[in-house]
Amino acid sequence: MSCNKGIFRSYKSDLIAFMSGSVSRIGCSSYGTTDGMVSNECNGRRQPSGWKASDGTLWFPTIKGVAAVDPSSMRPNEMPPPVVIEYFMAGDDIQRRSGEIRLPPRSRRIEIRYAAPTFLAPAAVQFRYRLEGFDPGWFEAGNRHSAVYTNLPAGEYLFRVIAANRDGVWNMEGASLAFSIRPYFYESAVFYGIVAGVLLLTAFLIFRYRERRSSAREAELVAIVDERTRTLIEEKERSEQASVDATRQRELAEEANKVKSQLLNVAAHDLKRPLISIKGFADILQHDAEASPSSKDIVAMIHQLSANMLHSVNRLLDSATLERDALVLYRQLIDMSRLAEFVGESQRPQAEAKQQTIDLNLEPFGRALVNADEARLRDAIDNLVSNAIKFSPRGSTVRLTVQRRFDVVRCEVSDQGPGLTEDDHKQLFQRFSRLTARPTGGETSTGFGLWIVKQIVDLHGGRVWAESSQGSGSTFVIEIPAYEEHFPGPRNPGAISSD
Repeated sequence: MSCNKGIFRSYKSDLIAFMSGSVSRIGCSSYGTTDGMVSNECNGRRQPSGWKASDGTLWFPTIKGVAAVDPSSMRPNEMPPPVVIEYFMAGDDIQRRSGEIRLPPRSRRIEIRYAAPTFLAPAAVQFRYRLEGFDPGWFEAGNRHSAVYTNLPAGEYLFRVIAANRDGVWNMEGASLAFSIRPYFYESAVFYGIVAGVLLLTAFLIFRYRERRSSAREAELVAIVDERTRTLIEEKERSEQASVDATRQRELAEEANKVKSQLLNVAAHDLKRPLISIKGFADILQHDAEASPSSKDIVAMIHQLSANMLHSVNRLLDSATLERDALVLYRQLIDMSRLAEFVGESQRPQAEAKQQTIDLNLEPFGRALVNADEARLRDAIDNLVSNAIKFSPRGSTVRLTVQRRFDVVRCEVSDQGPGLTEDDHKQLFQRFSRLTARPTGGETSTGFGLWIVKQIVDLHGGRVWAESSQGSGSTFVIEIPAYEEHFPGPRNPGAISSD
């Protein structure tokens, strides 16, 4: 075979073994200028790259002429080359070869020069070397004649080098050289012994110190425990006394709250009767044909104010009733569409006074049945519609919608008011809560209405919430469980009382 490195020879048996997979490497011999060729460069631009003559001679073209090879005259060299170590250099000093070689600590650079004296293709001799104690295996040095090591740690070393001739015959015995590098004091066994002794002594002293410290700390902890035990006993006695005082204060507060509720109920009931009378008299005067227009305006104002005060008193009484869990529901089968229609028509005069429109979008009668307390549920819807009118601008629209959704009946009251802020959402349906929006017609707001609505809806097993963002109006939603056929109770879908 020829290439730009010369001519190479391999055994056919090795090629067959490689092709069958029984060996992983193929041994070969190389021939070049050291063997009589004028040039090693055998690459040509055309084929064939060689020619076999009738007498068995092989002809190979090179860039400087033709090279002829007679395979019959080429015998493999079975003699392994001798190996010698020429010199050993540590730093800039060449060490003597005889006797023991001991180098100072941390010799930075070590160079070992070796050779294989032979007259048969000396340039084709291949070397391998290994520094036992440092190298994990043999290093393929090729035809290089030196090995260099830097910054070797302290220890004992044996350098070995072997060589092979051009035909791959190895001198496995080779040559060897032993040397050692002295450690620094802190790398010696004496130093490690001293360090181990110091560490043991330090550990013993620390142990004794911690033992004395632990005894002192134990005595200190005992004193602290005794002190804290006394403090805990005193705190317990004070806590028990404070608990007794708190129980007494709570009892006094509950008693005061009961008295307050009783006084509130008495005052509300005392106010309710004259307000009903004032409202009744105002109704009579409003329909008096002989009254002057100015008198009718005054009477209308009295009627409206008395109605507002009566509404507030009723809310106060409902609040007191709900607070003591005394509200009883009188359930019957009612139609939420009819109930919403009644509320919408009853609130229409209040809306028209502010040039507002009430838009009803109701489920067909008979499809929105619930088992509920008609009066209480009407109060809840009436409160939401009244609030929508109260907080909406003039000329806007209030939408009242009733829908049957699977197992619930949903009532929505939507307005075009200023909407709810994040703080409003946090305090919705709380007692005495005042929202950021203000009535647009000078109406009053007690802060009871939404709280009462939630209590009534909760008693019915329903849900109430608000959907709103600031500046885009609000929608208050009530959901009540829908009536099922097996649900006990009277069937009176059209029952709407006027009391």
